[in-house]
Amino acid sequence: MLCDNRTKKQAEAIGDTLEMVQALNNIGTDYRRMGVLEMAQDYHYRAYAICKASTDSSFTARKNRVVALNGLGNIYLTLGNYARADSALRLALAGERELNSPLGQAINYANIGSIFRQRGLTDSAFAYFRKSMGLNLQINNQLGISLCHIYFGELYEKNNNYSKAINEYETALTPMQAMKDEWHAINPLIALAGIYVKTGNYSKALHYLDTARGIAQNIKSTEHKAEIYSLYYKLYKRMGDTRAALEWHEKVADMHDSIMDMEKLNRIQNAGLLIERNRQAKDMNEAQLSLKSERATRSAYAIIFSIVVTILLGAIGMFIYIQRIHRRNHLVLKKLAEMRETFFTNLTHEFRTPLTIILGLSQVLRKSKNEEVIQHLCKKQGHNPADAS
Repeated sequence: MLCDNRTKKQAEAIGDTLEMVQALNNIGTDYRRMGVLEMAQDYHYRAYAICKASTDSSFTARKNRVVALNGLGNIYLTLGNYARADSALRLALAGERELNSPLGQAINYANIGSIFRQRGLTDSAFAYFRKSMGLNLQINNQLGISLCHIYFGELYEKNNNYSKAINEYETALTPMQAMKDEWHAINPLIALAGIYVKTGNYSKALHYLDTARGIAQNIKSTEHKAEIYSLYYKLYKRMGDTRAALEWHEKVADMHDSIMDMEKLNRIQNAGLLIERNRQAKDMNEAQLSLKSERATRSAYAIIFSIVVTILLGAIGMFIYIQRIHRRNHLVLKKLAEMRETFFTNLTHEFRTPLTIILGLSQVLRKSKNEEVIQHLCKKQGHNPADAS
């Protein structure tokens, strides 16, 4: 959590909204796992509020929004506010569909199925868990597949169908042990121990309880220990071993006292965290102002860019128009030049032909020996006939 807080502060310092929202969601998730739901809700809601106000439509921004909704939905589910949990988780599911994320959809289908299970609507719960299972199988998500088997087992156990429940729990346990995922593997162990206590198979119940207790001690899970100790008490009570049952009953009481002490500590921490929340509310307001400023800057840049593009397009259009006018004028002048050249060529041709004929005939006549013709020509030209001869 310290790392997430440091990341959040660094993101705020450089104005990285995406990184800041991711840090808020991570802190909210940490508080949720610690059971400090009030603070978890506050962080997830702040992350969601920033995402909602932002105009960023990138994949990361949309994923941050979905994660915040999923966190809020799980908090409401834990608090028993099923209506709000259903609303938040369905919005998260719709977001995962838009992101085309089979894993995200599988998680939210399972969460919605848990709402129906808590409400006692077994058929609807089965339907949503099956949808989750289908998506997990599609992407070969072994953890998701195993969790779905646990969900199926819980529903079968609720309907007193213990044989099917045992089969589902055992199916879930094998891959979890192979993955060495102790946090998740302890749940089917406890579930199997509980069924075998109910059905009177005490040897198997002890086997699973001993294994689960070792894991609980290893992962230091107080809540799991309390559940395991309670099953030990029930087991020895059913077996008639009152002394052992009393010992485990005392351990259960001590564990509950320990849990109560932890809850008191959490309340004390919450009181201190309220001060932090007020400070963070101020940071939130500053972040929102920064976001608004960022949006205003983006809008200004967009307007300036639009104006520049419009001017450039106008200039290009004007240039193209002028080029067309010049080209048209050039073609007209060229056509006029061709017409003038053709006119003078034809005119020259029309004059040259008769002149050539006249000149030719005059030469012939000059060379003629006919005196009568010579005298006539000379008179016409003003020459003396004697000179011509």
